Amino acid sequence: MKRRLPIGASPHSRDDCPMTGGLGALVECCLKQKGVYYPHLIPFPHFIYFNDIARDMISGYKAVGFDMDGTLLNTKLDLVKMSNLLFDEMVRVGVPEEFIDRTQGSKFNLDTGIKFLAKAGRMEEIYEIQIRLREQAIEIEMENADLARPFPGAMKLLKDLKKKGYKVGVLTRGSRKYAEYVLKLTGTYEFLDALVCRDDHSEREAKPAPEALIHFADAIGENVKDIIYIGDHSYDYLCAKSSGAGFIGVLTGGYTKEDWKALDQNIEIINTIADIEP
Repeated sequence: MKRRLPIGASPHSRDDCPMTGGLGALVECCLKQKGVYYPHLIPFPHFIYFNDIARDMISGYKAVGFDMDGTLLNTKLDLVKMSNLLFDEMVRVGVPEEFIDRTQGSKFNLDTGIKFLAKAGRMEEIYEIQIRLREQAIEIEMENADLARPFPGAMKLLKDLKKKGYKVGVLTRGSRKYAEYVLKLTGTYEFLDALVCRDDHSEREAKPAPEALIHFADAIGENVKDIIYIGDHSYDYLCAKSSGAGFIGVLTGGYTKEDWKALDQNIEIINTIADIEP
């Protein structure tokens, strides 16, 4: 059967590759054998192989929604700094440090802090915190905005999706100021039929809330069940699942195959969005 390699790699088998040391080394070897070398791919040694091209994952849908950071675009957003901004404010309002999980890095997890506030009948405070920190969050987003680039194959995929009649959009937890800036900078904005950002609606309706994808469906003009959403974080999956949209997880963010399967054994997983061929 046809085997899908990471972008740019040649279809050599593992036995054809003289290098050892795991999939990261195999990818590097294959790229060099083909005469091209993309060192930015090597930080993703958790890439996986496919028995078939991922086109069947989007067939039957009318629209494709993308998360932005870590999915459509390779950005340098400091998610650790962003999450610590929220964590520090949680501690300031009385959430004990032991309820704050700072160990996840870019896979930031606010759940334990949120559960503490919810149990104390203070759930509204998490939204108030996010509103208070809105301007500081935008400052963090814009710090490295000029370094944003489309992931390899992203532009081709967007063009192909439009040619095949799919509607295309972005649903992001990024601010509109940041999202519009990096999407226009990277040339991806012109392909979008819809863009929904965290500050377009109330904080309680941002991902992972299902309302985020419902707003996206309204913006793109399709039923939510006719949308396949692609993301790199559990918030993306939870938003899609709770809203009724389809979902595909990518490995270009912080999540590995094991991380995705820990959420749901049935999650469809691809290396990068370039593995999709409409």
